[in-house]
Amino acid sequence: VLQYSVNPDVLPLFATVTGCTSRCSGPLTIPSTTSFGGGPVPVTEIAEGALGTSTCYVGTAAPEECAFTTLTIPSTVTVIDDFGAIPTITSITVSASNTHFASYDGVLYSLGETGVAVVRYPPGKVSASARYAIPETVRGQAVTWMARPDSKVLAIVGGGNMADRKS
Repeated sequence: VLQYSVNPDVLPLFATVTGCTSRCSGPLTIPSTTSFGGGPVPVTEIAEGALGTSTCYVGTAAPEECAFTTLTIPSTVTVIDDFGAIPTITSITVSASNTHFASYDGVLYSLGETGVAVVRYPPGKVSASARYAIPETVRGQAVTWMARPDSKVLAIVGGGNMADRKS
């Protein structure tokens, strides 16, 4: 079960995913809305550490309980902080109608005015080498990458254009 925070003093209302209170395994889908005050509120943010840390603690869940394998992000999410390092995650999918983020081949990208950034290469994604080649359909624009200690990929090669960005 995901935890959310909503600030009732900020309008329009929006929800931020802040953690998980129970067993997190298998596929995890972030919903586009959650309930607050008797009505739906869009889920627009995933907070820092919300989905785990390198030791997989999420909220009150024990380390061995945090083992989700895939993450699906809806079109409503516009902010993703460093949500945590889950070693079992193999693929990230983003709604085709999301204008801030995209996924290609299970890798999470942010879409910005100045280019495209690789946000997260899933730690559990198996790669034949320690390199991730930016797919041809992503090439043409500046692509940035920050190596993460939880990633099996040591380098990203290629440049990108996200014109055909949806997986």
